[in-house]
Amino acid sequence: MKKVLTITLALALIMTLLAGCGGGSDLSGKFIMTEWEMGGENYMELLGMAGMSASDFYIEFLSGGKFKMSVAGDSQEGEFKVSGNTVTLSLDGEGLDAKRNGNKITIEDEDYGKMVFEKK
Repeated sequence: MKKVLTITLALALIMTLLAGCGGGSDLSGKFIMTEWEMGGENYMELLGMAGMSASDFYIEFLSGGKFKMSVAGDSQEGEFKVSGNTVTLSLDGEGLDAKRNGNKITIEDEDYGKMVFEKK
């Protein structure tokens, strides 16, 4: 149970860290979290044990440089900007740069590990 709470809190904190300026791009659609590693541990397995699925964790890129992020049913909206293969996400005045590689978005953060979202 403690790990489930840790996962939930970590994802909630990630949502508050997202930031940048709005912008448009050809990036659109829903990207589902397919990988999450932190401290050498596979957190995707822990999500399954907690009765959650990857589809509960996603980033959806909307028109007009807007995005919606859902973490276990709790969603928030922000803005994004694309420069090359860097996607800057903006939420509540905080910023986070993610890397885009084809149909995958990778977020690497020293506090929350590596998360990969894949367009489905």
